[in-house]
Amino acid sequence: MSSTTHRVITKAALLTVLVVLAASCQLERMFPEEVGAGAARLSVRNAVKLISIVKDDANCGMASAAVMQSFRQDGELGQLGSVTWTVENCTVDFGPELVAISEDCNGAKTLARGTLIISATKTVTGILTGNPEKPVIPQAPDAVTFSLSASVRDYELELTDRESVLLMQRADVEVLARVHLAQSLSLGVCSIDTSEVTLDSVSVRDAVYTVDDGEGHVFDVDVPAVDVSGQLGKYDGKENYVEGSITVWDTKVDLNGDHVLDPDYDPAYFQSAFTCREDLKLPYEYVCLPITAKVAEGAAKLTVNNVGNLIGALVDDTSCGFASPDVVEDVEVSGQLGHEGGEALFRIDSPCTLEFPVKTALGRDCQGKTSYAEGTAHVKGTMRLRGRVTGDPAQPIIPTSRDPVELTFDVTFDHFKVSDSESSKSLEILEGSLTGRMAPRMALDASTGACSIATPAVTFSDLAYREGTVALLRKDGNALQLKIDGSSLDAQSGVKDGVENYLEGSIVVDGAPYPIPLEEGSAPILDPEYDGAKFAAGYSCTPNMVPAASEAQCNFRQVIGDGAARLVVQTVGTVAGMVNNDSDCGFEDTFGVLMFPSEVVGDSGDMGSMTWDVEGCTVGADQRVVYSEDCLGGATFVQGHANVNASRTVYGERTTMYLLVDAIEPRDHHDVEITLMDVALDEFVTYQLAAGQSEPIGKLTIHEGTLSALVEPATGARADEPETMDVPTPIARLSQIHLRNARATLEAQGKVFEIAIADTSLSATNGTFDAVTNSINGTIMIDGNAVTIGGPLNPAYNASQFEQSYVCTENLAGPVR
Repeated sequence: MSSTTHRVITKAALLTVLVVLAASCQLERMFPEEVGAGAARLSVRNAVKLISIVKDDANCGMASAAVMQSFRQDGELGQLGSVTWTVENCTVDFGPELVAISEDCNGAKTLARGTLIISATKTVTGILTGNPEKPVIPQAPDAVTFSLSASVRDYELELTDRESVLLMQRADVEVLARVHLAQSLSLGVCSIDTSEVTLDSVSVRDAVYTVDDGEGHVFDVDVPAVDVSGQLGKYDGKENYVEGSITVWDTKVDLNGDHVLDPDYDPAYFQSAFTCREDLKLPYEYVCLPITAKVAEGAAKLTVNNVGNLIGALVDDTSCGFASPDVVEDVEVSGQLGHEGGEALFRIDSPCTLEFPVKTALGRDCQGKTSYAEGTAHVKGTMRLRGRVTGDPAQPIIPTSRDPVELTFDVTFDHFKVSDSESSKSLEILEGSLTGRMAPRMALDASTGACSIATPAVTFSDLAYREGTVALLRKDGNALQLKIDGSSLDAQSGVKDGVENYLEGSIVVDGAPYPIPLEEGSAPILDPEYDGAKFAAGYSCTPNMVPAASEAQCNFRQVIGDGAARLVVQTVGTVAGMVNNDSDCGFEDTFGVLMFPSEVVGDSGDMGSMTWDVEGCTVGADQRVVYSEDCLGGATFVQGHANVNASRTVYGERTTMYLLVDAIEPRDHHDVEITLMDVALDEFVTYQLAAGQSEPIGKLTIHEGTLSALVEPATGARADEPETMDVPTPIARLSQIHLRNARATLEAQGKVFEIAIADTSLSATNGTFDAVTNSINGTIMIDGNAVTIGGPLNPAYNASQFEQSYVCTENLAGPVR
């Protein structure tokens, strides 16, 4: 080859190289399809990220106070509707350097730089709650829609788990997308954001990109237009999907070939990037339990609270409730007077209207929780009280069990609700009605001995809403409206007979029936926050209240036994006094008894004893008579008869009367004993009345029975002969008291109790005797049940007053001490 030819070839080659080198920066333009596909994918990535950027921005984006508080609501409270938040021209400036803006569950970070001016709306459809912080509860996985437009400058997005990067030098971007919601673990509704986003449209106009494909190629590209739609992740039959077109430089590229959005897509890795999100049920799913199920369950639980408080107020209401004069006066009593097994039926036949025009406190428990009522309720119903028939119009029945009360009710509501100071939950019944029954567990009233104090441990039965009831469930500021067309609910608040904090049944809400509890096999819990100890402490400070651990504590036999035992002692004292003083056939019968002692011990002038016996001596009166009077104007009355067999022994100094008749003079306060061996009682009653008193505290009429006892009266010294102790006083020690086979009527405070006394074994002291004061102890068999007796003989005993009652006795030197 000649040198001339060589030079020609060399020049041509050099020219070619120079041409190629000159055109190398536009080499990508030779492959618009490849460039377009890559730029489109990166466009989607950058555009979608704008949604989370504006959603999380707290300066002017969706997370700012101004935007959060200025939402638009379409629809009625508690019903299906929508809420829209709007952002206008929000500038987000990340600066010229990349900054981390988020991190996913895989630890991959998203970095961004540049300036963004964004306008956007976020619309959520669902149940409108009325809560400014959470005004809507989504009802579907595609309930959230974003519409966004942005003008970006030098917007670069980098993912630490991806190699490719897109810098949008300038672009106008519009996005319409649905961020899909997965099921919440705690609520069952779809409310947890995922990264699976349906892109209904992504539009980019007049853009200039710098693309780094991650393989060493960095180049600029003009992008006049992008028009695509797609699916991030998987949803509704599409996965990692894209379609549409992109124009790069002057070439329009069709993206409807393989529809692959991300060639490096790994489904498991994609999903793991968001599955650590709080309260997301795993495995995640878009099967949304209707909020209605949770609403139905909440309504069932709060129904019990509403009913319990309302009927409690009805029981205490004195205008038209069960405590009103009209209801009390019209009570229907059945059963035998004085006996168990009776019933009092209180009726409210015309609706009693309970109105609470403003939030009104119903009561405050021992833990400081206050319950309130608002609205109106019209109530009809009955209250049955079972127990012993008393004959007292004010209290016709004394309860004799822990569960003597059952209430039935029929309630019509008008914007009625109950709330309390510790919870944000309430159920406002806007309109509708309900029927049911409830039975409170009663506690013992220590002041009366009857189980008459209602506790909040209540059994609810057959709580049934009528069709067409409309209510508003509130919790944490949310309000959800529901229509209740029926229910059958049984519940137990607190604990009773092994059942505790219980709710079971069904309720029909918004046309669908729901079992309670919702899930088969779940515990039938009334209050998820229930604490048994706290519940009990809530009423532990109730005045005079003693929890009844058993039915026996409530049978009222202790009260009857206490009263009857004291009056048996009084009967013994009166009978002993009557036969001791009786001059017809008793121990003061000179020619029939006194002159004929059954035993004489000791000679005249010696210390000894004398015993007299009385047989078949009947004392008493057909009509009520005053048996004795005391120094304070009080009197002891007697009616009925006692046929007495008894003996009296007097210890002391032996003397004679008329030189022939044996006699004795007591030298000690305790020198007299009266033994009642066999006393047949017939309609016998004795009682005391203080001055000015018209009715005794209690009286015991013994229709029949046999009495025996040992009575040791304390006698006083004579004023004119102090060494002789034979002046009677009310002080006495009584022992070996037996009343057998007795049928009796106990009357106290207007109440009548018919009782059978099989036997007694009692001892008592009236006043002070051998250092024992005012006491009684032993047992009494009431209606076949042994009642243990112990305590003061006279609960109202006053030592000074007791002495004053007898110090005026004729020829008494002074009180016996």
